[in-house]
Amino acid sequence: MAAIFLIAFMIWQPTKQSNDKLFAEYTSDELIVQSIDYQKIKVSSESAGYVRGGGILLENLNKFETDLALEAIQLFKNNNFEKSKHILASLEPRDKNDQLVMFLAITQLKTNELNPAVSNFEYLSKSSNFEYPSEVKFYLALCYLKQNKKSKAKLLFNELIQSDDKYSKVSQEIVSNIRWF
Repeated sequence: MAAIFLIAFMIWQPTKQSNDKLFAEYTSDELIVQSIDYQKIKVSSESAGYVRGGGILLENLNKFETDLALEAIQLFKNNNFEKSKHILASLEPRDKNDQLVMFLAITQLKTNELNPAVSNFEYLSKSSNFEYPSEVKFYLALCYLKQNKKSKAKLLFNELIQSDDKYSKVSQEIVSNIRWF
């Protein structure tokens, strides 16, 4: 009888949340849009020389691509993830700009295209000197959680907890609320 009670308690875990609920809660539009430091977006050092009127060029993009990318980022800021995703995908950012890959991965996450999102986040996690390593780790962990890869998710969340950055507290909240059984 005690074994049945113990198994039922492990399955039920009344104070814990489902992966789907945690994923939905921590990928809310507000959290994502506010977590990005848009000032870190790299511009080409040659921007002033190439663009009339002192405009900018994003790193490794021409004027047309920069305009599209900036439009996609504005759509992203306005929580229009579907349109932003289509524009970003058309730019094929893996060949050009890691920051745009991050925006694409987040839009894929928000539109439930988890496998491409994971692929892009894993690609970025291997990129050296990337400006948003905490964001990549956090959103990759959320993708793993949604895919029920709890051990991978927990590993990344614990790294964020240890790093003592802006995702430490929220990562601790998630880890303490995950159903591990």
